[in-house]
Amino acid sequence: MLDLDFSIVYISPSIQKMSGFGPEELTGRSFTQLLEPDHARRFTQEITQELEHPNGTKEGVREMELCQLNKAGTSTWIEIRVSLVSSEDGPNKKILGISRDITERKEAEKEKKQMESQLFQAQKMESIGTLAGGVAHDFNNLLTVINGYAELIQAKLEEDHPLTPKVQAISHAGQRAENLTRQLLAFSRKQIFKPEIISLNQTIKSMDQMLRRLIGEDIHVQTIASKGIGPISADQNQIEQVFTNLIVNARDALSGPGSDKIKKRITIETGETLLNLKEAQKRGLDQEGKYIFFSVSDNGQGMDLETQKRIFEPFFTTKSKYQGTGLGMAMIYGIIKQNKGSIRVYSEPNQGSVFKIYWPASSPKKTLPARDCPPENKKKPGRR
Repeated sequence: MLDLDFSIVYISPSIQKMSGFGPEELTGRSFTQLLEPDHARRFTQEITQELEHPNGTKEGVREMELCQLNKAGTSTWIEIRVSLVSSEDGPNKKILGISRDITERKEAEKEKKQMESQLFQAQKMESIGTLAGGVAHDFNNLLTVINGYAELIQAKLEEDHPLTPKVQAISHAGQRAENLTRQLLAFSRKQIFKPEIISLNQTIKSMDQMLRRLIGEDIHVQTIASKGIGPISADQNQIEQVFTNLIVNARDALSGPGSDKIKKRITIETGETLLNLKEAQKRGLDQEGKYIFFSVSDNGQGMDLETQKRIFEPFFTTKSKYQGTGLGMAMIYGIIKQNKGSIRVYSEPNQGSVFKIYWPASSPKKTLPARDCPPENKKKPGRR
């Protein structure tokens, strides 16, 4: 029960179970102190409208979902029903509120929305991948003819022939187009790959010098490699492609507006985790089990939500003209999906970005114990 200024006249002892506060701690205090600031303002506005209405609302009851602050610093979602009642000691009215804990329901609704969003995104990317794969396959067949005849002509022309530079230009353009189709095939998961058992930490270590040359001296790079993580089954070239593209993107994110005012840094991290089916599905994975994860993060310009939704689409890029094809992230997405993994993006404008990849751990191959075999030429003992 509240006074018209929202101060608590009476509150049920059950509030202690819901918030950690005892009734004696809250009596006399404003009910809005129990709510998060935005929710307190909403509660105040709606109840004030109710009080100013000459006859109250048509139903006489206001229903709201609010976020309640608890004594332990946590928060709880509550559903409240508020109505105005006449007090027993006169014509003055009181505010009667009944609330119940709906935190589990709200979390379930949030999880459902996330799963629906993931499903929609997966279906969209699958459709784009099918289209891109079909186009790339047919285009690749045409390029085989173009590049093949360009090579034949080049072989028959003298270096000083006036047509030689033009044929070389055709060949160069054909090679670039071939590279683009290769990236599209990687996105559509139709690229041929040769998996082998590799150590992720060792791969990163072997790429260190090359990656540092790509990054530049003005960016601090930190590698946090968890010891003892298991191997993965992957194509070595594909893993190197993934890392190179992620590092280049992180570097480019650190060259945007305002980058000269921050201490630029890129962090590479590896680790191992065991996921049940529910946790796996939250991360866009189909199966439970052990996964090796690795991430590349930067403190650059970050991305808004709309950019994050399109980041893996082929030919989508935030870079200026001629600075990127928009296929790097699409290729990463295709490679990871082809290997039954997932990639997650965490980013906010001006707060940097994190790309985290989950890759199925590979079970170590069992080796048969060596057997003692008799020498080939040794004769079996027999009777004389």
